[in-house]
Amino acid sequence: AKAIFGAGSDLQIYHDGSHSRIDEQGTGVLFLQTNGTNIQLNKGTSENMLVANVDGSVDLYYDNSKKLATTSTGIDVTGSVTADGATLALGSVINFSDRGNLTHNASTYDMTFNTNSLANALVIEGTGNVGIGIAPSKKLTVFGTGAGNATVQIEGEGGADPYINFLANNAQHWSLGIDDSDSDKFKLSEHSALGTNDYFVVDVTGNVGIGSASPSFSAVNSVSSGIKGIEIFKNGTDTASAIKLAGDNGSGTKAFAQIGYSGANATAHFGNFNTSGTQVGEIVIGSTGNVGIGTASPN
Repeated sequence: AKAIFGAGSDLQIYHDGSHSRIDEQGTGVLFLQTNGTNIQLNKGTSENMLVANVDGSVDLYYDNSKKLATTSTGIDVTGSVTADGATLALGSVINFSDRGNLTHNASTYDMTFNTNSLANALVIEGTGNVGIGIAPSKKLTVFGTGAGNATVQIEGEGGADPYINFLANNAQHWSLGIDDSDSDKFKLSEHSALGTNDYFVVDVTGNVGIGSASPSFSAVNSVSSGIKGIEIFKNGTDTASAIKLAGDNGSGTKAFAQIGYSGANATAHFGNFNTSGTQVGEIVIGSTGNVGIGTASPN
């Protein structure tokens, strides 16, 4: 049986044997006009599914637990939101329980994240510039006040090399960072990664290599006796220092020249050595100004 209303059977109320239906088939739409509506689960309980309050909210429930309510300014969601996408109006602000907010500038399209204690914690300008702690003046700007608050740290673990790769014209690479696979040496490499064409190397003991991946000398700034300069020496307790230049004649024969200073005798040495380390020539300048060729004790 059907209850039929309207000249053209516009509205029909009936049960089809499986479901009860209110069927609006005519012109216009179906209006439900009420002084408040509760839709409840029909199992002898007062479990709400939808509640419409006069001059107030419309509430949706899951298993009698309210999850969404309309408000005077929008909606209030209890729980997490899963969505395939979201579109916000220009100039929107997202607040995180008064502990921070994400704002969008409708005119410049800047995105700014503020925490409860720090404004401009992260700023992404419409131009693509990024600022941490400040509105950026460059492609990336990091600002901080107080010790350690403007520090950038790149950390690698489990074989990952912490390094920066510079690429010019999509062709020329330079890399700067720590080579985890080579005893944690600090390197400047002419390559997209560390370990190839290592032109400047500092190992963890302080040894420095220019053009050598395995330096055996270290460079320090000497301030003893008020003299400042670059001192290259074998170890931290050796009073003798030297600058060593190595070379290869192209056929595998290597030799090196050394300019050194003997702290014990206060003499300067200029010598060259063959591949076995044997000295083949030397010039010595003594503390008195005497010069020796082929002798370490000029008189």
